Amino acid sequence: MKKGLKINILSAIMAALIVVAIIPLNILSTKFDVKFDMTPNKMYSLDDVTQKVLTSLEKEVEIILIADIEELRKYKPGDEGYMELKMVLTSLDKMSEYEKIKVSYYSPYEEPEKIKALDPDDILQLTYGDIVVKVGNNKRKVKGNTLTTVNNQTSDSYYQGETLIVAAINYLVSGSNPSIVFLTGHGEKKYSEYDFLATNLKSQNYVIEELDLTKVDKVPENTSIMIVAAPKNDLSNQEKEKIDEYMLNGGNMILMMSPNDAKIDYINFEKIMYEYGISMDYNKVFETDESNHAPEQKYLIISDIQETELTAALVETGSPMIAFMPESRSFYPALVNNEKLKVTSLIKTKSTATSEIFGGTHLDTKIPQGNLDLAMYAEDESRKDSKLMVFGSADMLTDEILASLTGDWQTSEMPMTINLFFVTVSWMDLTDTNIMLSNKMTQVDYISISNKKTGDFLLVIMISVPILISAVGVIVWLRRRNS
Repeated sequence: MKKGLKINILSAIMAALIVVAIIPLNILSTKFDVKFDMTPNKMYSLDDVTQKVLTSLEKEVEIILIADIEELRKYKPGDEGYMELKMVLTSLDKMSEYEKIKVSYYSPYEEPEKIKALDPDDILQLTYGDIVVKVGNNKRKVKGNTLTTVNNQTSDSYYQGETLIVAAINYLVSGSNPSIVFLTGHGEKKYSEYDFLATNLKSQNYVIEELDLTKVDKVPENTSIMIVAAPKNDLSNQEKEKIDEYMLNGGNMILMMSPNDAKIDYINFEKIMYEYGISMDYNKVFETDESNHAPEQKYLIISDIQETELTAALVETGSPMIAFMPESRSFYPALVNNEKLKVTSLIKTKSTATSEIFGGTHLDTKIPQGNLDLAMYAEDESRKDSKLMVFGSADMLTDEILASLTGDWQTSEMPMTINLFFVTVSWMDLTDTNIMLSNKMTQVDYISISNKKTGDFLLVIMISVPILISAVGVIVWLRRRNS
């Protein structure tokens, strides 16, 4: 037998064996629902680190998705957000296979009582699409709008939900609670003046502490957020260096810069704000329209909370987006050459507001007035997504002010400013962790088929073309054999 003939016969036999093998494998995979993740970045599989964490769990963990699961299951390829949703549900389905993991779905439409029981004081500000990780009585929220991220340069979308969920699990089971520190040493308000605030933060597993930077070499590593409440004096250069190092590594800071009539300049505090694209006025804002301030209290003004990505959850509640700001200074954007920096206005006065020069050594000739910024925030991607929030008043969250606004702050509905603060904490501390998994690209290559007839035609082509090519090969071989 000729060598070429042997090769042709062997090729034909191999092709036949492959076809014979594929048919029963396809039948078995369909019968037993066997699937293989052939995507380059394993977008439908759990990361090896995730599998290791879930396998080693000793405590029971419940993962709760705030959504109508039956509604989500109806999404189909081609629908907007389908790929992102599929990756979220696939992650949860895969996680539910582990012994210590329970996955639940709470429909806000049909089971609002479950959501109320999960977060009775509405501290977590849960909205549709959020995920709550629960270990015992401790809970951690993963915001629904953080499950995916977009590369601003390439516009590619990536799924990071697995990283955030595993981070929340790791945080809750580790027992190492993050700390929110109140800076001291500059005449600041004590956190004891914010009992309601501190009590609710402790219920979210935060440790509330005071921090004197002159007594430590650096900001403690477990510091999630640093709060500075109405400092009377400026930072020293050494203290600023320690804060700069903390912020450079993804730290978060809330500055509540109440007006101070002392003739001093906050040079180092202003430097920190300037690096985040924010400048500060040395003034005290008041209202000229009686309808926009408390009775006979022109410095306790009614201001507007802006609709931003940060306040989206508050907007959905339908409550008035109003902030009561007592004795506040104003801010304005600073011109900073940093493309990685995003600065946003958060609270603005009415157009009838004005101010008076108050404190500092600046010889300001122009008095800020009109729609003034009483709160702004910034996020710097170049500093590992470090975040800075500035409020013009530190009194807005004290127990005294809350009581004056509600009568009994322990039982009454809270002012929107307190909810705004909790949203800020949630935004700053998405879930701090040292576990980092590879984000998975959500885009895949696919063909859109308009109708069943077109699909059937393509299926026939896909089947018949290989058969036709094989037949041509056989005919050519037979003709050459008989020639």
